[in-house]
Amino acid sequence: MSRPMTHPESRVRHLLAGYFRGQERLLEELLAEGLIDLRTAERQAIREEVERLARDGMGRCEAMEVVAQRFCCSYEKVRAAVYQKK
Repeated sequence: MSRPMTHPESRVRHLLAGYFRGQERLLEELLAEGLIDLRTAERQAIREEVERLARDGMGRCEAMEVVAQRFCCSYEKVRAAVYQKK
C-alpha cells in the first residue's frame, strides 16, 4: 500500500505532468524507478515559481512568501530552495 501524497508532492506531480504531457506512462515509470527525485523537482518548481513572480514585477521576498503559501511549506524552505542552487 502506498502512502498518501502531501500537498507539495501532489503539486510537483501536477507540474511534472505538464512537462511530460503526452508521456504520462514514461513519467510514471521514471517515478516508480526512482529516476526522478520529487524533492529535487519540488525545489526546482519552487525556484521557477519565485522567478516567474519576480519577472512579473513582484518583489523577491514577497514572491517567496506567496510561493510558500502555494506549496504549503515554510518561507525558510522556499528561501533555501531559491538560494541553494543544487
